[in-house]
Amino acid sequence: MRFFSYWPFLFLLLIPPVVMLYFLKQKPEEKEVASLYLWDKVYKSKEVNTPWERFKKSLLLFLQLLAILLLILALTDPFLNFRGKDYQNVILVIDNTGSMEAKYNDNTRFEEAKKRAEKFIGSLRTGSRISIISSGNTPKVEVSGTTDKAEALLRLKEMQPMDLSGDINETVSLVKSMAKQYESYRAVFYTDGNVDIKDLNAEVVSLTSKGDNVSLDYISHSKEKNGLKVMVRATNRSDKDLNREICIYGDDKVLAVKKVDIKAGETKTVYFEGIAIKGDHLKAQITEKDDLMNDNTAYDVIKQGETQKVLLVTSKNLYIEKALSTVNNVELYKASSIDGLKLSDKYNLYIFDGVVPSVLPSDGSILFVNPPDNSLFQVNSTVEGGLGEVVEDNVTKYVTGAIFNVEKQRDMVIPKWGKPILKVNDKVAAFVGEYKNKKYAAIGFDLHKTDLVLNAEFPILMHNLCSYLVDTGLMVKTDYLCGDGVEVNAQADGGDLTVDTSYGTKEIIPLRYPLKNFSATYKPGVYKVTQKFGDAEKSNIFAVNFPTDKESNINVQVSNTDAKAKTALSKMSGIVLQLYLIMGLIALMALEWIAYVRRY
Repeated sequence: MRFFSYWPFLFLLLIPPVVMLYFLKQKPEEKEVASLYLWDKVYKSKEVNTPWERFKKSLLLFLQLLAILLLILALTDPFLNFRGKDYQNVILVIDNTGSMEAKYNDNTRFEEAKKRAEKFIGSLRTGSRISIISSGNTPKVEVSGTTDKAEALLRLKEMQPMDLSGDINETVSLVKSMAKQYESYRAVFYTDGNVDIKDLNAEVVSLTSKGDNVSLDYISHSKEKNGLKVMVRATNRSDKDLNREICIYGDDKVLAVKKVDIKAGETKTVYFEGIAIKGDHLKAQITEKDDLMNDNTAYDVIKQGETQKVLLVTSKNLYIEKALSTVNNVELYKASSIDGLKLSDKYNLYIFDGVVPSVLPSDGSILFVNPPDNSLFQVNSTVEGGLGEVVEDNVTKYVTGAIFNVEKQRDMVIPKWGKPILKVNDKVAAFVGEYKNKKYAAIGFDLHKTDLVLNAEFPILMHNLCSYLVDTGLMVKTDYLCGDGVEVNAQADGGDLTVDTSYGTKEIIPLRYPLKNFSATYKPGVYKVTQKFGDAEKSNIFAVNFPTDKESNINVQVSNTDAKAKTALSKMSGIVLQLYLIMGLIALMALEWIAYVRRY
């Protein structure tokens, strides 16, 4: 046993005064009574005239002395060690990946891990430094080196499981780096995976368990004459054959149902044909419950918008081509000249570099680069260039700080419907505008004769121009797994983006360059991205599904030898006796009161 405070032992000096009180002669009180019989004991005790009495056995005295001892021991905060060594620093690693939501007895693996970790923290001596790490797709330190058990327990209680895939071994390096600062430590991993704890003073609390699980791994669709053809892939990850019912939902109703027999370990593809839907997404679901419910549902977004076809007419301009490769949802076609160009082929955007056809396309937007005179706007002779400046506009967001030089430029006469975005020597060097319900843009110099293309701002400018000229949509793609970063194709002339998550929160993506990927894909479901443009807004949805390939096989057994030896509940390091002593003190005081009332 170890005591963490020694000063309370000074209260032992209270014992002699308490004992002396029972040796002092009690002064009798005069009372009128009906019988002298009541004074019999008083008479017997009045044997001498000294101030001291002979000690008599007293239950109250023993109870009071015992109460003082219990109070002193409680104040010393005693700790009874059962493990042979007392660790000042403890590091707890809680696995909160998707498989930890599998059933474990009447609980989930994650809740069982928290329960055991809570019990372990409660067993630690006062003053132990506690660190807690959550191990999801990336390790995260939830609390570091706290000596406050209440704080550690609160943070542990607040931890939630995530439907993410992850490798708990990535946390091992973090534990090693934390352990280097400690002379004595103990690490405990609560997980259902294999952990390499070599070179660590650690143990693994294994939370693996056998169970039945059928996962929906994939869902996709294709359009046919009679509706959608939907493909669903399911895998039986159990060790026995199972029968499952798969439902297809859309427009908030059941569209199709199929019964499927799946052998143990088998992956089966199921097709549904003639699915009629007016909504924007499909949902496939297994109706039967199993030991991991999170992978029983899969989502698929029905395609929103079309890929934008862009035709680039240039002799050889790699700058434009490379810049366009960074623009999402764009399919690029190239032509070396306008000779033989079939304008009957429809494109969403035409880019003419150094040339202009005699008849402009009737469809799509147009970007002119170093254009000659044409039927749309007047271009005079070539003039000397100089230092360029960027005019502030929605199309030039995140480009206004660019500094560039132009050797020569076209003397363009900006039309009434145009607005400048670049200037060189106070002359308009680039403009954008809308005319007769078509969008146009023009850059009035050869990109080979400027250092603008060498600036980091050039791809941003091309991205902004393409976003202005064609509708590239807000989403690069519409299918993701939990934990994936979602790439959003924001429009430069809009505001910040809002994401409505499947778990009921609203997340903001600030419109800053470079635009960060959205990473809060913690739960499966359909997410909605919205961007406002003044009073109008644009929105797209995307689907997030459970990472079945890595997290649905819940029957994997721990193979690590160290982990096998310690798969049971991590034994308590000891017992903190203070609470039990206080409870005993309260009980003792109650007993003393009863003894006093009954005149013991």
